[in-house]
Amino acid sequence: MLKEIKKYLRNGHEWVKENRLVIFTEYKTTLDYLERRLKETFKKVPKSNSGVIWWDE
Repeated sequence: MLKEIKKYLRNGHEWVKENRLVIFTEYKTTLDYLERRLKETFKKVPKSNSGVIWWDE
C-alpha cells in the first residue's frame, strides 16, 4: 500500500492535494497500525478522528 501511496498521492516530498485514498477497516487496531506506519514513512503527524486520518498541509 505504501508503494501505491507514493505513486499516486505524492509528488516528491509533497502530497498531491487533488487525490484521495479511502480505506475502510472494521477494527481500531488496524486503524492504529495504519496511522503508525504512515507516521513512520512520511514523517508528518496525521490527525485521526472517528476512524478518519488526514493531513493538514
